[in-house]
Amino acid sequence: MNDWRGVVSSVKGALHIKKDILCQDASVFEVTDNYALISLADGHGNARYIRSLIGAQFAVNQFAMLLKNLFLEPNLNSMLLNEYIHQDLSKHFIRNWKSSILKYHLENSLEPNEIELLARLNIDIPDNELDILRIYGTTVIGIVATKFGIVFFQLGDGDILTISNNEINRVFSAHLSIIDYQTESLCQPDADLKTQTAFIYPNKTTPFIFTCTDGFSNSFVDDKSFFNTVLEYQKLVQIQSKEFIKDNLPIWLNETSEKGSGDDISVGLLWK
Repeated sequence: MNDWRGVVSSVKGALHIKKDILCQDASVFEVTDNYALISLADGHGNARYIRSLIGAQFAVNQFAMLLKNLFLEPNLNSMLLNEYIHQDLSKHFIRNWKSSILKYHLENSLEPNEIELLARLNIDIPDNELDILRIYGTTVIGIVATKFGIVFFQLGDGDILTISNNEINRVFSAHLSIIDYQTESLCQPDADLKTQTAFIYPNKTTPFIFTCTDGFSNSFVDDKSFFNTVLEYQKLVQIQSKEFIKDNLPIWLNETSEKGSGDDISVGLLWK
C-alpha cells in the first residue's frame, strides 16, 4: 500500500498574462498502489523555442510512462531500481522524448504563423533532427516515491527539496551553465550526460518533498526567503486536507508570480 500523497499545479506567469503568451510549463501527478510520481517541465521562454510548451508536455508524459512501465516488472526491488536509475533512466527517457518529438513534428508540420515568427527572428525552418528538437526545448524534473525508495531526476534548472525536522536539503546543486543563466535542455545533443539522478533507500526521514520550476524559486530575493516559504507549505500539508491544498495551490502560485518573477510556475508537493 502506498501512503504517499501529492498535488501539482502549473500556472501562467503574470508577465505572460500581460503579454498574452501561453504558459510553457507542464506538470503531472500520478499515484498507484506502487508509487506516487510527480514530473514538472519548463519549456524555454525564448521565442525561438516556438514549440517548447509541447516539448514540456511530452517530457512529463514520457517520464510518467517510462516509470509506469518500469513498475510492471514483477521482480523489481530496491537494488534493481537503484541500478536502473543510475545506469539507464537518463538514456531511456531522453531517447523516448526525442523519438516522440520527432514523430510529432513529422505528423504536425509548422503552422504559417510559426514559420513567420522564425522568419522574423532570422531563423531557418528546421530541417534536421538537431534543429527540430531545439524548437521543443525544455527542462524536466521527475520524482517517484515507492516502497523501494525515492527516485530523483533532473535536467536543467528548478529545485527539488527534501524536508525533515525543519531541515531543508536541496537534492541537486546547480550546474555551471545554470549558474550562468543558460539552463541545460532536453533538446541538447548530449542531454543524457547532463542529467542528475539520485536514489534514497526506504527510510522514515523524508516525510515531505517540494519541487518547483525556476519561476517559483526566482520569485524570492534569496534562498532563506525561498526556504521559509517551502516550510510554510510543509506546515499546510500537516494541517489541511489534500483537497484544500489542491484547490488553493494555483491561487497561491498566481500570487507568487505576481509579486515575484512574473514567470510561469509549476510546483509539486509529496508528503506522508
